[in-house]
Amino acid sequence: MELWQKHPGLAIARLSKALAARLPEVPQRFEAELLLAQALAADGKTLQMQTRLRALTDEATKKGFVLVAKAASDSRPRDR
Repeated sequence: MELWQKHPGLAIARLSKALAARLPEVPQRFEAELLLAQALAADGKTLQMQTRLRALTDEATKKGFVLVAKAASDSRPRDR
């Protein structure tokens, strides 16, 4: 079981700190964003999760990271 599943609040704090420090490598930052979205979902912060995933999808698409954009898009709950 991953940290974000056991302790989403701790994972959110650590990932937010890492992202605030501006991870230099785009793939690492994208991975951290995906993990943060999972932690936010596990902590019941659905709106924040959706906002982050939407922004990640847009940025990844613009930078040509098609698989990351798809992963972020697929992780977002769909409106019904």
